[in-house]
Amino acid sequence: MPGLDVGYYEARIIANNSQPYITIGIARDTAPTTNMCGLVQGSIGYHADDGGIFMDNTKQHITEASGVGDVIGVGVEFFTGNIFFTKNGRLIHTLEFSSSTRGKLFPNIGLKEVGQTVSCNFGGVFLYNIENHIITQGAKKDKSSYWDNIKTLNNFMKGFSSGDNDFGEEILDVVYAPDPISKTIGTPHPYANNSELEWSFVYPDVEYLDLEFNSQCKTEANYDYLLIYLAPNKQIPYPSEGHKYSGGDFPNEIRIPSNEVYLYFTSDGSNVEWGFEVTVKAPVVNEEGVNVLTEVQKYIGKWDIEKDIKLCSYINTICDKNKIETPWIGSSLLRAAEEFFGQDQFADLEDIDLWLERIKFLNEFNRVLGKAIPFIAIGDSKLSENTMVGRLTKLKGLVYDTLKMHIFYNVTKKTATTSGRQTITLNRIRGTNACSEGDIEFSIFGQYASQARVPGTLEALKQNLRAWTTSFIGEGSIDAGGPYRECFAVLSTELHSGNHILRKCPNGRFGMGVNRDRYLPVASFDSPKQLEWYKMLGVLMGITLRTKGSLEINFPALIWKPLVGIPATAQDLKDIDETSMNAIRSIREIDQEGVDADMFEDIFFEVFTTFLPDGSEVELCENGKNIDLTFHNRHEYCDLVLYAQLHCYDKQIAAMREGINAIVPLNIIDGLFTWKQLQLQICGRPSMDVDLLKSQTDYSSFSATDSTILYLWTSLEAMTPVEQSLFLRFVWGRTRLPLTVSGFEKRFTIEQSLRTPTESVLPEACTCFFKLKLPPYQSYETLNEKMMYAIRNCVAIDADSEVVDRSGWS
Repeated sequence: MPGLDVGYYEARIIANNSQPYITIGIARDTAPTTNMCGLVQGSIGYHADDGGIFMDNTKQHITEASGVGDVIGVGVEFFTGNIFFTKNGRLIHTLEFSSSTRGKLFPNIGLKEVGQTVSCNFGGVFLYNIENHIITQGAKKDKSSYWDNIKTLNNFMKGFSSGDNDFGEEILDVVYAPDPISKTIGTPHPYANNSELEWSFVYPDVEYLDLEFNSQCKTEANYDYLLIYLAPNKQIPYPSEGHKYSGGDFPNEIRIPSNEVYLYFTSDGSNVEWGFEVTVKAPVVNEEGVNVLTEVQKYIGKWDIEKDIKLCSYINTICDKNKIETPWIGSSLLRAAEEFFGQDQFADLEDIDLWLERIKFLNEFNRVLGKAIPFIAIGDSKLSENTMVGRLTKLKGLVYDTLKMHIFYNVTKKTATTSGRQTITLNRIRGTNACSEGDIEFSIFGQYASQARVPGTLEALKQNLRAWTTSFIGEGSIDAGGPYRECFAVLSTELHSGNHILRKCPNGRFGMGVNRDRYLPVASFDSPKQLEWYKMLGVLMGITLRTKGSLEINFPALIWKPLVGIPATAQDLKDIDETSMNAIRSIREIDQEGVDADMFEDIFFEVFTTFLPDGSEVELCENGKNIDLTFHNRHEYCDLVLYAQLHCYDKQIAAMREGINAIVPLNIIDGLFTWKQLQLQICGRPSMDVDLLKSQTDYSSFSATDSTILYLWTSLEAMTPVEQSLFLRFVWGRTRLPLTVSGFEKRFTIEQSLRTPTESVLPEACTCFFKLKLPPYQSYETLNEKMMYAIRNCVAIDADSEVVDRSGWS
């Protein structure tokens, strides 16, 4: 519908046979035509026989069946990302776009038998009042509509990219507009069983209310739910057909076309989850106008993009420290920033007021980006730097980490597989022996790779909780989570064993320079079979991103940067291969040492070849082994050596990117992630955030103030990062904590052990359930001694079954 930001058509059923199987919907241009609409990926359809609405081969909702004479309408709201269905002029269901239906969309009608007939209306007078739909569904075009958000975002990006930070009055009006009146309401976290909770929010003289939901919202699917109404006593449901928000099915935000809203939450007596939290905002009319241009003019010329990136880094630190999930909402970030910049380390920082003022711009930029992002082709490499996508890629260092992950996990939620979980069977004894002998194919990683590459398996690994079920041959473990997490810890250790597809960098081998603990791919491993291993490593990295896990991969910037589409630099090479860079510099600058052309020939006997970090020799140009290095061609030689060293891993990196893209959309990573962000999300933090772990801990027969518990936290804080990793592996099967509260699939439980004598027994752990059974030790020394022994020596998972068949070890 031109001017209404909606695509809509209606289909009238003219004739049907005894089997009324007709589908009416929409499909992407790449959707298969092998089945009815809604039963294939990239399509959504209403099924007339039973009223079912299917999307990507999954039933989403049941409405009313239809027959001859009924008119079914299908619409797409481009401003909200919703699809809606009507019947005979009535709205019957609305649901959110699946990401797989984004792109070029076309009407799609399926007829199963000869004689079935429908007539379509693509632009005449509709039975359904589509104009009224725009208003009643909260899509009226105003300052917060999607198109205005896109225009505002584009103006922000032009301002940040301009160099003089001249944003103009429109952006200043957005940044300095008065804050809306808001109220945050929600359940306890987690909520209680058998809850019946209700809230109301009424604000006179406004046309709408905005509801912004916390990204952690989750309830027990189907049984615990939230209902929204526009009038008291559960009158006027919203949306009009009613909708139960349950499980992870909570929107980012909703605009209510009313000045009042009523929310009702219900839970049954079974499982509980985090619950929900929503901020209700009422707009405030700025009657006096915003006139801050003169005040802000003094900042122009004192700021640049590098300072913005640095400030964004500070903001990420502030949000992480203060557990701020949505910094662009409310004033919590500004309050925390004032305290942060008040520390002694910032005493010499000039213009603190300017830094705090600048946060308002970054906040609004991130808020508007969050609203506009569904309509931007993130990371499309075909678009130039002068497009919105190109500018966003250039400015991705200004996007808050919390917003990036909010966007990323929204995508992974909608692209998760519907297949059942596969089983990966691993023989740890055989794999360890094979790895020590350099036999990668039968190492633990090789066993995983051979099973993961089976056709159809990669799609099944796109799970959002655990990618597969792990079965360790000859070990008495039943995988409820512990063996799966242990698998990633084992794979990380094996990959860094020094005899695998990763090898220590030159600085590490020669014991010089920085980054001696970094590892690199093997440049000469470029056969199809070997590149498949790197693809499977990329799959592991993608799985880690999707499941919020951790996989310690000690890559340097030289590898992380190309993984997000950023070229590595000479400095990146020097950071892991100081010897090669010193040699290149010496040859370039040898004339400064008094060496001329004649002397050069007596010193150097090289040809146009170079040795890569894995010891393999490559020609720098065609017939390079027959071209001598001379005083006059030394600069060309050095340029070629630098290029060869920087690009010798291109094939392996391309394979890893292919593997990542098989599990998560690579365009999101290219378009939003910096290399440091990707590294952090895959590897986690080396040191443990003990306060974060405390916040996610429950106690059984202990209290938080018991001396034994206090001894434990003191012990953890005193541990080295390596020891903290051993502790986590002992109690949870993983080596690093999630980055945020939302990454905890389970809370940590510390249960008092009843074994005696107390001072002699060791702690026990149930890795599947993130549980530590801790004796009530009476001194810090005893607890620390027993805990250190346990985490260093008790690593087997062998207590889930009484009879264990170890014949497979031989």
